[in-house]
Amino acid sequence: MRILILNLIPNTLGDCLFLTPLFAVLKNKFSKSQLHVTVSPENRDLFEANNDINKLIVLNDLSEIGKNKGFVLKGLAYVKMFKELIKLIIKKKYDLCIVTQPNFFLSHLIPFFGGVKKRIGYSYSSSVFSFVLTHKILFENPLKSKNKRHYIDSVLDLVSPIVSKIDEKNKFVKLNVDKIAEKGVKKILAKRKIKRFVCFQPGAKWLRKQWPPDKFRQLGELIIKKKYHVIILGSKKEKGLGNLIKKNNKRVINLCGILSLKEVAAIMKYAKLNICNDSGLAHISSAVGTTTAVIYGATAPRHSEPRGKGRVIKIYQGKIPSKIIRHNEEFIGINLMKSITVETVYKKISKEL
Repeated sequence: MRILILNLIPNTLGDCLFLTPLFAVLKNKFSKSQLHVTVSPENRDLFEANNDINKLIVLNDLSEIGKNKGFVLKGLAYVKMFKELIKLIIKKKYDLCIVTQPNFFLSHLIPFFGGVKKRIGYSYSSSVFSFVLTHKILFENPLKSKNKRHYIDSVLDLVSPIVSKIDEKNKFVKLNVDKIAEKGVKKILAKRKIKRFVCFQPGAKWLRKQWPPDKFRQLGELIIKKKYHVIILGSKKEKGLGNLIKKNNKRVINLCGILSLKEVAAIMKYAKLNICNDSGLAHISSAVGTTTAVIYGATAPRHSEPRGKGRVIKIYQGKIPSKIIRHNEEFIGINLMKSITVETVYKKISKEL
């Protein structure tokens, strides 16, 4: 049996990792199946060491789609990618295609024109072509409270037509650390004579999810007093944030934009503790088994908190609003993050040091 997971997520780490329980459930059910998964170049590192996947199909066009470009350019990239995918699907003759998170309303047409007999995907308000699916799954079923369900439960709804019961142990994110990346990280740590360290992830996709860098810096000073180094992780765009936290402190190392995603996963594995905003690296940290402290502002943790092997410490000030008016979301979120004190965070994590 050949199964295609049609994943068209351009660059969101957490949403991609939340697909890994789906792979595990399918391989448990169909152990002799060939499981193929599409992925963007930015996210391929998340899946490369996953032994549930038989083949990764890297979609380079997703890099262009993920950029802040106009509707026309994105549309052209989608059309090009769709044509290539349909040709591939026809050639591979898949028995089953599962269309994951709703990214684009035309996605349901890909397995249909590819001639896949069994096609499973979500039905949602703008899914105008969901009628071509052989099995429609209501996305985030209103009968099942969103706030009480984790996003992984919504992902696993996709296998409900073919898997009658899912073991609770399969409802966790899976991320195997690359052995070569692990060796490289060990060399980096040895060269800098770092033995005990805590990682910070100060960046986030939205400003409303960022704890202020000056507070990260003050927290770092308290952690350093416990004889730890602090390693700052993030993308090239977040190097400036890292410098604001580091300043002239020799025990703070800014590695933003220097490490690959595989190396970030490896270094997080060896950290004593990882302190993150509600963003992608928090999910990686928990997935590799390290205790992860996540700082929340206007995001309800229950729906999308990290679900890996590592214990999660949730940090927020007071009660997170259950409903936030869309046009006020940024303002409310920023103020909530600012209201979380260094003392609050340190008190939550101090027992881990």
